[in-house]
Amino acid sequence: EPAATTTAPPTSAPVSALAGFDGPIEDDPVAREATALSEGPLAQCAERDAPGMQMEGDLIASKLAPGQVLEQEFRLQPGRCYTLIAVSGEGVTELDASFETIGPVRSKSTVLAADPLTGTTAVVGAGAACFAWQADLNATPAKFVLRVRGGGGVVVSQLYARDATAP
Repeated sequence: EPAATTTAPPTSAPVSALAGFDGPIEDDPVAREATALSEGPLAQCAERDAPGMQMEGDLIASKLAPGQVLEQEFRLQPGRCYTLIAVSGEGVTELDASFETIGPVRSKSTVLAADPLTGTTAVVGAGAACFAWQADLNATPAKFVLRVRGGGGVVVSQLYARDATAP
């Protein structure tokens, strides 16, 4: 009879809650700053501007230069209401955000909703004014777009959603 063998479970390094960051965040200054932004200003904005909403998709973090754009695709679901919150770190002086359609190749996208604020925080569909996708429409591919219009630095964003009929 063969001897029984035991295998130790694999050990894993601490993993950040940030999408795309696989290693220990201590080794990555962008991940460190993104974690601080997500646990501080982004969390505070979510309490105020996305009450009762659930996170939809991953927390997105990136370091953007002046004029750079970050786009993230998602699906607008019938009867759902959406809020996007993006905050930036030191160096960014103007951050804009919008929900846009995804058109055929090289076609112009249509802006469905945009951040009305100026400064280092961008919110689309804050609070009771969340962006509702009508129940009579089909699920539709869309994207949220972040634009650094002034300065450059780390930007973190999170999409939130809830049932459009919820208070």
